[in-house]
Amino acid sequence: MNFGMHFHVYFTFLLAVLVLYVAKGTLCDQPMTSAKMREATIPKPTIAFRRAVAVDEKENNLTNTNLSNSSARRNSLTDLWSWDYWCQLQPKTGNCSNNVMRYYYDIEVAQCVNFTYSGCGGNNNNFDSKVNCEKNCDDATYMSLKEEMPNFCSLQPDPGTCLSLRTKYYYDINNRECKDFQYGGCGGNRNKFDTKQSCLQECSGS
Repeated sequence: MNFGMHFHVYFTFLLAVLVLYVAKGTLCDQPMTSAKMREATIPKPTIAFRRAVAVDEKENNLTNTNLSNSSARRNSLTDLWSWDYWCQLQPKTGNCSNNVMRYYYDIEVAQCVNFTYSGCGGNNNNFDSKVNCEKNCDDATYMSLKEEMPNFCSLQPDPGTCLSLRTKYYYDINNRECKDFQYGGCGGNRNKFDTKQSCLQECSGS
């Protein structure tokens, strides 16, 4: 490649950078990263809460009649089927290659939202229609999954807005464990810990 071609490529690159700078503000404020693109396309996370349901109800046929949320009723195995929390799990696309439109319940906006499902895997916050999603998850009586768990422990990991990648840990409410992710160095949210142990201590009490 001759000098003229080098200069042309370099000039084109500088021009593109200048356009981004003017359109988006400073590059530090709006970096173009795959992490940010992924963050923008992944459905928003939901908060870890549970509700009480009748003892004889099956997983995929939840009652719409909510039981009392008194501590005595909550702790009675004869009155409660279980604490269900799949309506509050972070949506998972699964591990197959299909593209199927499904619905998950987002407690932050209190409604069912569509997302793309791969066809297998994932979790139970996954419904074939908005009506079915609303039937199972809407208007439920929600109570804390774990009284001492801070709300930020249920947030989806956020890589932040910078590019100084470093390993951090976040609490995964789907699997109830702490996992590592790459943090950019600034921004993000509070579901971010320096060590796996500090993550577990804060979010699982272990």
